[in-house]
Amino acid sequence: MLMDEADAVCAELRRVLRPGGTLAGVVGARPPPSPAFVAFVQLYPADLQRTEFAGIRFGDRRFRLANGIAEWLAPSFEAPHFETLTSTRDCTPAQLWDWFDDMYDTDLLTPAALAGFKSDYLDAAQPLCGPTGTLIYTDRYQLFIAKANA
Repeated sequence: MLMDEADAVCAELRRVLRPGGTLAGVVGARPPPSPAFVAFVQLYPADLQRTEFAGIRFGDRRFRLANGIAEWLAPSFEAPHFETLTSTRDCTPAQLWDWFDDMYDTDLLTPAALAGFKSDYLDAAQPLCGPTGTLIYTDRYQLFIAKANA
């Protein structure tokens, strides 16, 4: 989903698949409402990104919705089948921070901004925990399967 040349990738996928061959992919989908994720998004200090990352693009917008994926595949593949996959974890705020840190481009921030963001996030997430000091976080993914045109 972070391809710079998504149409060229689709053409190459079609080239290497024989007619009727199956393409399967998974991309992130909008997660269900989560106070822990809302806190992460609201606290992200975008104005403190490192200058070398100014203006960087993050993938083709078509991958954000099923109809966009279908549009991307349409020239070379039959209409795709979609399934939503769900992953739920019971984790500490620090474990959830590690997940978000790996997933959501925190490396774009200056080191000082990242340290402050982490501290602010851990402070905001702690009250969301249950009596065991953990919280439940659910993620969603979009699975798509399509057959190559004959």
